[in-house]
Amino acid sequence: MSAFNLGTAIGSWIAGFALESSLGATGPAVVGTVIAALTLIPAITIAVTRRTRPAPSPRT
Repeated sequence: MSAFNLGTAIGSWIAGFALESSLGATGPAVVGTVIAALTLIPAITIAVTRRTRPAPSPRT
């Protein structure tokens, strides 16, 4: 539960900096897009490693 709270606090803090930047109101959207793109990195890595790893042979 506290990890979710920490994530929300950090995200709000970064969005606050984005609002204060020269990007203005579009800053939080840019930050959200970057964070969403960064979450694709481990997801794609997991998908590729599971696809290339051979399936275990069934035991009879």
